[in-house]
Amino acid sequence: FETMGGKMIRGSILGQGDMDIWEILKTIKHSDFDGYISLEFEGMEPCEQGTEIGLAMARAILDKV
Repeated sequence: FETMGGKMIRGSILGQGDMDIWEILKTIKHSDFDGYISLEFEGMEPCEQGTEIGLAMARAILDKV
């Protein structure tokens, strides 16, 4: 993918990209939100592997924040 600034990027497993997932999940956890959280994976790894790693990371972060 190419950003508006011309930087080439690719998808990544949750927690391995540029976004501050710790802060995002902390904000969600400590808000009044009571719905589902959806994860999307578009990395280069096999889909099942990337999804399993990302889900495990999300659960681990949510347990710690």
